[in-house]
Amino acid sequence: MKKLSFFLLLLLLIFTSCLFADKIAAFPGHLNPETIVMDNQRIYITEGARIFVYSMKDFKLITKFGGEGEGPREFKGKPEIDVQQDTILVNSIARVSFFSKSGRYLREINNIVSGQRFKPLGNRFVGYKSFVDKNGKRYSTINIYDSNVVKIKEVYRHESIVQGGKGWKLFARTYLRPLVCENKIIVSGEKEFIIYVFDDHGNSLFTINRKYKRVRFTEEHKKKVLHLYKTRPSTAPEYDWWEKNIHFPDYFPAIRSISTADRKIYVRTYKEIENKSEFFVFETNGNLLKHIFLPIAKSSAKNAYPYMRDYAPYTIKNGNLYQLIENEDTETYELHVTGIK
Repeated sequence: MKKLSFFLLLLLLIFTSCLFADKIAAFPGHLNPETIVMDNQRIYITEGARIFVYSMKDFKLITKFGGEGEGPREFKGKPEIDVQQDTILVNSIARVSFFSKSGRYLREINNIVSGQRFKPLGNRFVGYKSFVDKNGKRYSTINIYDSNVVKIKEVYRHESIVQGGKGWKLFARTYLRPLVCENKIIVSGEKEFIIYVFDDHGNSLFTINRKYKRVRFTEEHKKKVLHLYKTRPSTAPEYDWWEKNIHFPDYFPAIRSISTADRKIYVRTYKEIENKSEFFVFETNGNLLKHIFLPIAKSSAKNAYPYMRDYAPYTIKNGNLYQLIENEDTETYELHVTGIK
């Protein structure tokens, strides 16, 4: 009986280790995938200006579309996607495009101010915009837009980290981006642990506000960021200017990023322990569900931005963390899954 119990325990341990850290598929042909999004049937991967759609059942390519350009199936710059029940919304420079789940072009909205990003909010949108007031001060805002992305109402604003003649205050605040979950607008853009939640009309519902000891921004952090500017082709020729005009804080913001999945809010901080990143998981009513550490893999991209985009593409779905991790031996990107306890 003891032998049988030991055997069952061993099987359980083997099953658990596979469930929480397992390679489940390989995607040959990708050189530098940037984002991954999933629903229950498909996997969506963006790379450059192209979007690849794979089957969740057998991980085979269903279709791919996009490309650099200004045509109806093309994008300027790197697209960002938002997968809805029946459609894929694609944000690209000065354009919002809509495609079916099979990649069929549906429609687009053009002549949008560059830099704006939108997420569906019923038959309207919530989006980001920056502007300069009459005094020359730059602001970042979250707004509600109608079905033609015409602004209806401002929901939230703060001073931009970039001000004319005053340089760049990198890591001064959490990167501002709106999220939509259960018809609520979720915003985080402060240096402290604060998340604002609004209804679909932009009215304040509640605030998630936690006491949090922020991670110190050290000289080593500074050196790593400046090394990127010194070696990256786009900034190396003017490195002296960047070195003088980038201002670093004493501490990182409390929140590194926020995301939503499975009707939950996942908040990632800058704290890491044994190569695992700290996460707080909340219900959409603001109640804390769990405090966990997840193994977020590092990006294999040569010029990955330190502490901003230096992680492998990942997404959370159905209680699992999915990551695209490059196998350095085969130079192939693999999909790994980790169960979230």
